[in-house]
Amino acid sequence: MTFWYHMSGAHVGSLSIKLEYLNQEGFGQMLWTAGDSERPDDNWREARVLLHKSLKQYRVVIEGTIGKGSSGGIAVDDIIIANHILPEQCKGRLLNTG
Repeated sequence: MTFWYHMSGAHVGSLSIKLEYLNQEGFGQMLWTAGDSERPDDNWREARVLLHKSLKQYRVVIEGTIGKGSSGGIAVDDIIIANHILPEQCKGRLLNTG
């Protein structure tokens, strides 16, 4: 999965990519996150997140959370889900899920 994101403002919050299996209430896996401790620099950034192959159906959740104030914004654009992205091509704030 590739996408571009933009985060700006003093109270921007965070942006997360989660994987949720269908028919398994409450089970989810955090795949990627940005924000919180990072200082937004007002630039668009590209992120690549590895989506694992699975026999179970799942959905990808893009979740933005607000910070502790009203000054901030998050935008996401150009979302592509494709089979040809290799793990070594993934970049951004990847989380260790293993």
